[in-house]
Amino acid sequence: MLHALLILLTPTAVAALTTPVRHPRRVSATAAGFDKLYYQVHIPKSGGTTVANMILADICEQGLTSVGSLEFGSACSFTCRAALVDSEFSCADPYRWEHMKWDLLSIRVKNLTLNTGVNDVMYITSLRSGTERVVSQWAHEIYFGAWLPPPSVPALSNESLLLYIQGGIHQGQGWIARGSASQRNNYHVATLAGVPGRENVTRAHLEIAKQRLMNGSWLIGFTDCMPELHRRLQLLGRKSESPSPLSSPVIPFTEHRKPDTVQFSMEVVKELNKLCELDNELYYWALLQSQKDDRFAGPCSVDETQLAGSFSTRGLRVYRD
Repeated sequence: MLHALLILLTPTAVAALTTPVRHPRRVSATAAGFDKLYYQVHIPKSGGTTVANMILADICEQGLTSVGSLEFGSACSFTCRAALVDSEFSCADPYRWEHMKWDLLSIRVKNLTLNTGVNDVMYITSLRSGTERVVSQWAHEIYFGAWLPPPSVPALSNESLLLYIQGGIHQGQGWIARGSASQRNNYHVATLAGVPGRENVTRAHLEIAKQRLMNGSWLIGFTDCMPELHRRLQLLGRKSESPSPLSSPVIPFTEHRKPDTVQFSMEVVKELNKLCELDNELYYWALLQSQKDDRFAGPCSVDETQLAGSFSTRGLRVYRD
C-alpha cells in the first residue's frame, strides 16, 4: 500500500515522508525553548478541523475569546510562535498530509523529532461514533461528487447509503479509503492500527487501536463534547510562553454536510451498526476510559446506554417500519 502511494508523489515528497532527515533550519525550534511537539491526528469527519481551529486559538494564540472557522483551504497557513505544533493550520514543515494512517504518520513524527531535537510528543485527536462518522463521509462525498450511486438511485437515500457502506456499485473515484468499505466504515481503527492497503479491519486491529491510544502522551476529545476539549487545550496553552486567563468561548461542533433531508429506515440503521461495529466499539471503549483516564477530554454527558456500547440513533432522522 505504501509503495503504491509513493509512486504518485514527487521525489522530494517521498523523501520527506519516508526518510528520517535533518534540516538545520528546523533545529531552531529547540533554541526557542520548545520541549514538546503537539501533533494533531486528524481522522476525517470527526471534528478534526474544529480541533485544528482550537489548537490555533488555545495553544498558538493564547487569550483569544473566539475561535475562527478556518477550513481546509487554510491548511499550513499559520505559524505557531508559542509552541511547536503540527496541525491542519499550523504545520511544523510543509510536507504535512491530513488523514494519514499510522504508518505514514509515525514516519512524519520521527522526522519532526529528528529535525527539531524535541523528543516529547503529545498527540491530539477527536473520536466520533463510527456510524455518525461514515454517514458524514457519505454525505461529504456526494456533495463533492466523489462518490455517487447509479443514476437510478437518489443520491441522498437509504438505498444510496446501503451501497456506500456495503461497497456496492457507484460512480466516481471516492475519497478516503476508496478501495475498502471495511476501512471506510471503521476508519478510526484503520487509522490508529495502520491497516494496510485494502485489507479488511479486524478485531485484532481494534485491540491495536486501543493500545495506541493508551501508549504515549495523548489528549483525546469527543465530537459531542468539543467545549471540554477546548478547555483542556486552553490549559495546555497556559503553560506556553505567554499564559493568559482561561476564557470560555463556545466551540460548537459543526457538521457542514449533515444529510438532514434523509429519514433512515431501521434496516439501514441496523446495517450501519453492524458494519461500523469496530469503530463503534472503540468509541464506547473510549467513553468508558474517560471515566478514569485524564488523557480523554470528556465526555460532557454519558448515559448508561452509551456506556453499555449500544448504538444510538442520535443525529440520524429515523423512521420505524
